[in-house]
Amino acid sequence: MDLDTTTWIIIAVIAVALIALIAFLVMRSGSDKKAEKQRAEAQQIRREADEHRIELQRREAAAAKTDAEARLAQAEADTSRAEAARLQAEADARAADASTLQAQAAERSESATDVRREVDERLAEADKIDPDKRHARGTHETGIDARPADAHDGDVRRDPDVDGGSPRHV
Repeated sequence: MDLDTTTWIIIAVIAVALIALIAFLVMRSGSDKKAEKQRAEAQQIRREADEHRIELQRREAAAAKTDAEARLAQAEADTSRAEAARLQAEADARAADASTLQAQAAERSESATDVRREVDERLAEADKIDPDKRHARGTHETGIDARPADAHDGDVRRDPDVDGGSPRHV
């Protein structure tokens, strides 16, 4: 083997090694670029996810606020419903009281009518027995005054309970 052949073999091995090294570096640099691109893409996705998380938190806060308002409105409605039931019960009780009082008033009115009738009957009986009333009663029935004429002019009495004591003809 000649020196020239050996030199050419060494040059060929070095050339193949250089080509392999260049290929390796090119592939690695492409891989690095791909990894860098993937890192940038992952970072962009994380940034978008953070923005979506903020929007999600805002929506959750709005939902929680709306839920609290709904619970408050429900509590107010329940309170109003309870108040309405209390007022209805009170109105029913007052209506029952009014009905009872009306029944009592009707009974008392009927009783008063019965007592008035009895009093009128007793007065009528007293009028029948009283000789003075028989003459006065005759006036009403006949339209003629049965009292003597001199009794009209001098029979003036003052009644302190009626008209402050003004003169009254009897």
